[in-house]
Amino acid sequence: MMKDEMLMHKLHVLEHMVEDGFEKICIEYPAMREMGGTLFLGKYYARPDGIILMLGINPGIISGELTLNTRLQEKNELLINPLEETNIKYWKNARILFNTTGFLKSRLEKATFSFCCPYRTEEWKGTMKSILLENSLPIMTQMLIDCKPDYIILAGVTSLKLIQSSHLLKPPLQITSESDVVYYDNIYQWKRVYTKWESRDISLLQIPHLSRAHGRQRLEESGYWLDKQIRA
Repeated sequence: MMKDEMLMHKLHVLEHMVEDGFEKICIEYPAMREMGGTLFLGKYYARPDGIILMLGINPGIISGELTLNTRLQEKNELLINPLEETNIKYWKNARILFNTTGFLKSRLEKATFSFCCPYRTEEWKGTMKSILLENSLPIMTQMLIDCKPDYIILAGVTSLKLIQSSHLLKPPLQITSESDVVYYDNIYQWKRVYTKWESRDISLLQIPHLSRAHGRQRLEESGYWLDKQIRA
């Protein structure tokens, strides 16, 4: 099987996982069908030279078109020049952070951009959270198998806690050590966690929650830190 055919096969398998999970969720919560979801925020999936997997928690409501979208995007809105105007806070903050250095942006241009949970929801607690994670687990596990990342960037503390739990990966990550957290407040904090998964070394790089951040200085500081971690 040629490389392009292998990639298409991987995408096809992952898309079916997401669609099947969505149907199971909608059986329990029919209203979820109107919420939809998003699998990818970027242009690429599992590039051989794409050593980074970037994950948010789950898709937000950013437009009136709430469908289930499993396609790769034509452009990555999170990597566009931060001088370009956008009303979406997540995109605006991501552009500032990810464009901090040319090296950082060049590495991220090859990365896979997705979510811990690809399904959109207004509620992230209780039984709803449990069924979302139950149907996200096989998707996230398959992503790690396909992408083979050296680094997983996680937007926000909740994303970091999720991927370290036993609810999102099978088998779960094994934590080997952690760096000291850089902490200013509940929004502006970042840290590195060293893990192993199926004998592979993976560094978790937690950055600020991109929907809540509002200060350019702290975002750029986090960007310089992220650049340094990926160079290490």
